[in-house]
Amino acid sequence: MLKWVVYDLGGTIVNLDNSEQKAMQIVVELLKNMGYSISVDDIKKSKIAASEKLEKLKSAHVEKWKLFLTVLENMNINIKKDDAIKLSNIYDDVYVRFSTLLPNAESILNETRRRGFKVALLSDGWNKTCRGILRYLDIENYFDVIFTSEDFGKRKLEGLFSDFCVAVRCKPKDCLVIGNDEKKDGISQSIGMHFCCIGGNGEFSVSKLNEITNVLDYFDSNVKLKCFFCGVQTDNSIFCNNCKTKAIETVKKSNEETGLYTDICKYYGRDVIEEVLQGPINLRKEWLDQNPVTEKEILNFYRTNKNEIFDLTLFHSAPHVIQQDKRIEKIIKNKGGTFLDFGAGIGHLTVNIGKTGIKTFHADLDGNTRNYAIWRAREKDSDVNFIDVKLDNTKYDSIACTDVIEHHPDPSKLIRYLSRRLKRGGIFLINEKFQRKNNIDILHPMHLMSSSNISLIELIRQIKMLKLVERFGRNFFVLQKL
Repeated sequence: MLKWVVYDLGGTIVNLDNSEQKAMQIVVELLKNMGYSISVDDIKKSKIAASEKLEKLKSAHVEKWKLFLTVLENMNINIKKDDAIKLSNIYDDVYVRFSTLLPNAESILNETRRRGFKVALLSDGWNKTCRGILRYLDIENYFDVIFTSEDFGKRKLEGLFSDFCVAVRCKPKDCLVIGNDEKKDGISQSIGMHFCCIGGNGEFSVSKLNEITNVLDYFDSNVKLKCFFCGVQTDNSIFCNNCKTKAIETVKKSNEETGLYTDICKYYGRDVIEEVLQGPINLRKEWLDQNPVTEKEILNFYRTNKNEIFDLTLFHSAPHVIQQDKRIEKIIKNKGGTFLDFGAGIGHLTVNIGKTGIKTFHADLDGNTRNYAIWRAREKDSDVNFIDVKLDNTKYDSIACTDVIEHHPDPSKLIRYLSRRLKRGGIFLINEKFQRKNNIDILHPMHLMSSSNISLIELIRQIKMLKLVERFGRNFFVLQKL
């Protein structure tokens, strides 16, 4: 479960561009009074020329006035230590006074606290300057902890994020870092922290600070959702009170065609309509509570969760999904031969196809959901072969991979993997549901983001062994292996 939201300072919640310019102008004026005629551009050029030496000094976390001496000495300006300290202090004072809050920064900080997350400020730099900016802008009280690289003796690229997790006694996966630097802030991902980049690429990517609310929604187990039928906001449900009866009627009417509601009630030995209606919400809560990050944690979630069975029952009871499933079944029956359903879930396809004489294979992770699918196949007297997702070299006449690739970290790799298990001329059925970088799937946080923003049709074009035969609906593709 997410516990900490960790904000960067400059460029994330505070604009410091004008601060540096104004502070350097004051330093230039003071140096002129001391008999040195230089410009702001001269200082900037000197900083660039001395950048390697300055980086070493910063890594050593020397006092700030020593950096001033280094920059000035690079311009052949030699001043006393006391003067360097005075210039440094004046620079800091001006730097702080010309800092400004970025639009929506205060409201986002307030919203983060309102949702019950702990809020941290973690910045490369000096503690005095950082706290001075927060006090000047009157936002210091929004933070539970405030740390800088000076506190730990190392910067972000040197292990600061790891030290932060130790200091607050929190697992990296329970922290969300928000910053604007893909490299310095993005390195947090290497230890398992979540990362949202403003104006760049990260696990989450937003263009403006106010879009952070969408990311907070993603992690908030109490977020308000919209009713599936009428769109009004709901509390802890995807059906409002007025539409709940309609939802129950839909599930039970769909049962006449699918038998899914009868099956699940029989499996549990009682009426489970409430669990079915709450399936998506409870599955979401399970995911957020466990907050799986590593491959091992994610696989364990899919093997052990208790609500995917209910979630899939509700999904495949939706009239539009039933029509889609029927169309898929017709294509598979027309092809004949052997059929593999990869990521087959509760067996919504395999149980039906297994009764037609087509040799049917159901590939999914072992665990609660597959155990239910096995029970359904036996109950329906359907001839289904249950196999592991680590496939052998058997080739099939048709393969379905529906509502699966959004759960996979590398869709392109998965499509190529399955294509190699398809006979020449074989049919590949697949649909697209991956979450786009700016289109966070709040209801299904287990839907992983695509590592790129490439659409499924573009991925298919890149895989030369497949050609598009048919497309139906918004995102369903029928492919054939060349």
